[in-house]
This record gives sequence, C-alpha cells and structure tokens, in this order.
Amino acid sequence: MFRSCRSERRLRIVEVARLAGLRDTPKVLRNIDAMEREGQGFLDLIETLCAFYGIDLGAVREAWQLDEADRKRFRWEAAGARPYLVVKIIPAVYMRKDVPEGLDRESAIKLAQATLKERGHVMAGTLVLGASEAIWFRENGTFFTSSNGMAPYSSVRGRRFTFAATTPGPGQG
Repeated sequence: MFRSCRSERRLRIVEVARLAGLRDTPKVLRNIDAMEREGQGFLDLIETLCAFYGIDLGAVREAWQLDEADRKRFRWEAAGARPYLVVKIIPAVYMRKDVPEGLDRESAIKLAQATLKERGHVMAGTLVLGASEAIWFRENGTFFTSSNGMAPYSSVRGRRFTFAATTPGPGQG
C-alpha cells in the first residue's frame, strides 16, 4: 500500500522521509523500506506515513489483519496441513510426530498427553491442531490453548526453523 503510493508520486524513500517530517537517517530509511516490503512497522512510523499519504489508519489495520490471516494459513500449510505433535526432548532438541487422521480434538489431546508421559516424567510439547489453534503442554503437566497460529519453532543463530512437513529432495526417497 505505502510502496504503491510512493511509486504513484514518483518519490524515493529519502524524499518521503523528508517530506513527511522524518529524519532521513539510514535507520529511518531502512524502517520505511522494511515496512513497504514486509507490511509491518512501528506504529508511529505507520501513523506518520498514513498522514503523509492521506491513508486511513483503519484501512491499514484492516489490510494487516487480512494479511495476518494469510500468514496463519501459510504457516499451517507449510506444517503439512494435518495435526502434529512436537515433543521437546531436551532444550533445543525436538521431535515431530504426526497425529493419526480422523481423531477428534479431545482424542488428539489425550494422545498428546499420553505421548508426552514417557519414562515416568512429563515432557513439554505442542499439539498443532490447525492454522489458528495449538495446545502447548508444559513439563509440569499443565497446558494452554493458543489461537495466534504460531507453529512451534527452534532458532539457531537467529535463523528460525519450524517443524513443518518436508518433501524429500531428489534421491532422498
């Protein structure tokens, strides 16, 4: 939305920053560029650019919510689009287990609880039921439901790895 407004006016990012009353520091310019590419940014920057371009802030929020719904669906499709369980073995070591097809929600929860109770202790894990529902199990046996659509992931040196289904490459069978 912001990039198309800037393109229509044939402005460079540095010109937008100056004309909108922002400092044209490298950080501000990077934030404007990132916001145009990723659709997310600091609220004060979004408000400033909305005022500069004459865009209704409510319309931006509405567009962002539609984009967020798409992001949730994409995360779910990337995870294989079927329920699955991620078991935390030890910190930073996880195992993904598919949930058998045809289980209702309650049966899937019971299966996850039984799977997480191995060798006399309870392990942490996450049961991903859909694009907008995951159940997070703690090591003390309690659990809570999340509806933010965030699939479980691990990070290594700032790079995020989700526990999605993978398609074998050539020769990997």
